Amino acid sequence: QTVMRESQRLSRMVGNILDFSRMESGRKTWDFVDTDVAGIVHATLREFEPMLEDQGFTVEIAIDDDLPMIKADPEALVTAVANLLTNAIRYSPDRKQLKVCLYATGPQIALDIADRGVGIPEGESTIIFEKYRRASNAADVATGTGLGLALVAGIAKSHGGAVGALPRDGGGSLFRLTLPTRS
Repeated sequence: QTVMRESQRLSRMVGNILDFSRMESGRKTWDFVDTDVAGIVHATLREFEPMLEDQGFTVEIAIDDDLPMIKADPEALVTAVANLLTNAIRYSPDRKQLKVCLYATGPQIALDIADRGVGIPEGESTIIFEKYRRASNAADVATGTGLGLALVAGIAKSHGGAVGALPRDGGGSLFRLTLPTRS
């Protein structure tokens, strides 16, 4: 199981690097189709379930019923959700609690992934979405390429959405990905 998980992690890392390179060079193509975001979030959480259990995380999930389908690239959304979950896990070395919420808000669908990790220092909530950048307090737990959040930001932008980070009451961070329900 460990070998399989590490293989998946490395595969995702290589995929992130390739996707980011294609986005930066303008060669990334998107396959926008009717997409069930709730289905993508559920499937991605199932993929992460063994890792979350092994590391002792508690996960609270709140996904609204009857969310509309959106025009999106399903593979890109899986990548975005997986990167947000990976960061929430990576930067939560002590308090292993996640909350995943998916809901409609006006003309958008919002995905919140909240952790009780190290948090983001004041004034750094935008720079973490730049390539090769991390929060200044992440040095002790940082691994990977530093491209994950930049890739999420690029995916959000290409879909007419946005991603942002907020401090969480009680410690940790809340990452919010918003996607329009209409194209």
